[in-house]
Amino acid sequence: MGSEEIKRRISSSASIHQWKYDVFVSFKGKDIRKTFAAHLDNDKAETRIFIELKLLNAIHHSRVSLVVFTTNYADSRWCLNELVKIMECVRTFRDHQGHVVVPIFYDIEPSDVQKQSGRFGDSF
Repeated sequence: MGSEEIKRRISSSASIHQWKYDVFVSFKGKDIRKTFAAHLDNDKAETRIFIELKLLNAIHHSRVSLVVFTTNYADSRWCLNELVKIMECVRTFRDHQGHVVVPIFYDIEPSDVQKQSGRFGDSF
Protein backbone atom coordinates (compact mmCIF):
# COMPACT_ATOMS: atom_id res chain seq x y z
CA MET A 1 0.00 0.00 0.00
CA GLY A 2 1.50 3.32 -1.07
CA SER A 3 1.52 6.55 0.90
CA GLU A 4 -1.27 8.05 -1.22
CA GLU A 5 -3.50 5.04 -0.52
CA ILE A 6 -2.78 5.32 3.22
CA LYS A 7 -3.64 9.05 3.17
CA ARG A 8 -6.88 8.37 1.26
CA ARG A 9 -7.97 5.63 3.67
CA ILE A 10 -7.14 7.71 6.73
CA SER A 11 -9.03 10.75 5.49
CA SER A 12 -12.07 8.71 4.46
CA SER A 13 -12.18 6.93 7.82
CA ALA A 14 -12.23 10.15 9.80
CA SER A 15 -15.85 10.89 8.92
CA ILE A 16 -17.08 7.34 9.58
CA HIS A 17 -15.77 6.63 13.07
CA GLN A 18 -14.86 8.88 15.98
CA TRP A 19 -11.18 8.11 16.46
CA LYS A 20 -9.67 8.96 19.81
CA TYR A 21 -6.06 8.44 18.69
CA ASP A 22 -4.29 8.83 15.39
CA VAL A 23 -1.68 6.09 15.72
CA PHE A 24 -1.00 3.03 17.86
CA VAL A 25 2.51 1.56 17.69
CA SER A 26 3.00 -2.13 18.45
CA PHE A 27 6.61 -3.14 19.09
CA LYS A 28 8.89 -5.31 21.21
CA GLY A 29 10.62 -2.81 23.48
CA LYS A 30 13.93 -4.53 24.00
CA ASP A 31 14.48 -4.91 20.25
CA ILE A 32 14.25 -1.19 19.54
CA ARG A 33 14.77 0.39 22.97
CA LYS A 34 18.03 2.13 22.01
CA THR A 35 17.42 2.62 18.31
CA PHE A 36 14.29 2.86 16.18
CA ALA A 37 11.74 4.10 18.72
CA ALA A 38 13.48 4.52 22.04
CA HIS A 39 11.26 7.44 23.02
CA LEU A 40 8.12 5.28 22.60
CA ASP A 41 9.04 2.51 25.03
CA ASN A 42 7.46 2.80 28.47
CA ASP A 43 8.52 -0.68 29.64
CA LYS A 44 5.08 -2.27 29.85
CA ALA A 45 5.90 -4.19 33.03
CA GLU A 46 3.65 -2.33 35.49
CA THR A 47 0.32 -3.96 36.41
CA ARG A 48 -0.04 -5.88 33.18
CA ILE A 49 -3.78 -6.55 33.25
CA PHE A 50 -4.73 -2.90 33.68
CA ILE A 51 -2.29 -1.77 31.02
CA GLU A 52 -3.28 -4.52 28.62
CA LEU A 53 -6.92 -3.45 28.78
CA LYS A 54 -5.90 0.16 28.19
CA LEU A 55 -3.72 -0.85 25.24
CA LEU A 56 -6.44 -2.97 23.64
CA ASN A 57 -8.85 -0.07 24.04
CA ALA A 58 -6.30 2.30 22.51
CA ILE A 59 -5.92 -0.02 19.51
CA HIS A 60 -9.70 -0.07 19.02
CA HIS A 61 -9.85 3.73 19.06
CA SER A 62 -6.80 4.35 16.85
CA ARG A 63 -7.12 5.24 13.21
CA VAL A 64 -3.75 3.67 12.28
CA SER A 65 -1.62 0.88 13.74
CA LEU A 66 2.10 0.72 13.07
CA VAL A 67 3.39 -2.78 13.70
CA VAL A 68 7.17 -2.86 14.06
CA PHE A 69 8.16 -6.44 13.32
CA THR A 70 11.53 -7.48 14.73
CA THR A 71 13.18 -10.86 15.17
CA ASN A 72 11.86 -11.13 18.74
CA TYR A 73 8.38 -9.64 18.19
CA ALA A 74 6.71 -13.06 18.21
CA ASP A 75 8.49 -13.97 21.48
CA SER A 76 6.10 -11.68 23.28
CA ARG A 77 2.60 -12.93 24.05
CA TRP A 78 1.79 -9.28 24.73
CA CYS A 79 2.80 -8.22 21.20
CA LEU A 80 0.88 -11.10 19.68
CA ASN A 81 -2.24 -10.13 21.65
CA GLU A 82 -1.88 -6.59 20.32
CA LEU A 83 -1.55 -7.95 16.79
CA VAL A 84 -4.70 -10.05 17.19
CA LYS A 85 -6.63 -6.97 18.35
CA ILE A 86 -5.24 -4.92 15.47
CA MET A 87 -6.42 -7.51 12.97
CA GLU A 88 -9.85 -7.67 14.67
CA CYS A 89 -10.13 -3.91 14.17
CA VAL A 90 -9.19 -4.26 10.51
CA ARG A 91 -12.07 -6.73 10.06
CA THR A 92 -14.51 -4.70 12.18
CA PHE A 93 -13.90 -1.44 10.33
CA ARG A 94 -13.29 -2.97 6.89
CA ASP A 95 -16.59 -1.79 5.40
CA HIS A 96 -15.77 1.76 6.42
CA GLN A 97 -12.12 1.65 5.34
CA GLY A 98 -11.43 2.45 8.95
CA HIS A 99 -8.42 0.88 10.60
CA VAL A 100 -5.19 1.17 8.61
CA VAL A 101 -2.24 -1.12 9.41
CA VAL A 102 1.28 -0.19 8.39
CA PRO A 103 3.85 -2.95 8.91
CA ILE A 104 7.47 -1.96 9.50
CA PHE A 105 10.12 -4.65 9.13
CA TYR A 106 13.05 -3.67 11.32
CA ASP A 107 16.15 -5.82 10.96
CA ILE A 108 14.01 -8.68 9.59
CA GLU A 109 12.89 -9.84 6.16
CA PRO A 110 9.17 -9.47 5.37
CA SER A 111 9.15 -13.04 4.04
CA ASP A 112 10.29 -14.33 7.48
CA VAL A 113 7.20 -12.74 9.02
CA GLN A 114 4.88 -13.89 6.25
CA LYS A 115 6.16 -17.48 6.31
CA GLN A 116 6.91 -17.49 10.05
CA SER A 117 10.40 -18.67 9.25
CA GLY A 118 13.99 -17.79 10.15
CA ARG A 119 14.67 -16.25 13.55
CA PHE A 120 11.14 -14.81 13.62
CA GLY A 121 9.57 -18.22 13.04
CA ASP A 122 11.60 -19.86 15.82
CA SER A 123 9.23 -18.19 18.32
CA PHE A 124 6.30 -20.11 16.96
